[in-house]
Amino acid sequence: MKIFYILMGGVLGGILNCLIIEREFLYPRIKEDEQGRSWEPGFLSPIFVGGVAGVVIYLLDLTPPPFGKQFAMSVLAGLGGGSILISLMEKHQISIWQRKTKKLGEAITSILPEEKENE
Repeated sequence: MKIFYILMGGVLGGILNCLIIEREFLYPRIKEDEQGRSWEPGFLSPIFVGGVAGVVIYLLDLTPPPFGKQFAMSVLAGLGGGSILISLMEKHQISIWQRKTKKLGEAITSILPEEKENE
């Protein structure tokens, strides 16, 4: 039940995103142009992304704070929406590259003989 409230906090953040950042509520619609028909989700997009961002932030927290702080964090994550998710993904990719670089450095130093200084 707790995750439902966290999801709703993210959705609330997505609604605030529409009001504060985008400053509009565009209705979902089907758009027709020379490339064909496409669906534009309108205000549903930041609300959905906000809900997902709120839940992701909740699930990534290893030492959960009190529920009030968790709810506030999910609202803020929902407000940030896609930016929060992209930032988390980039952070994860950086840690992967750091581990790979470290392993590569260890492999190179194990292959190459140590250089001794000549005096």
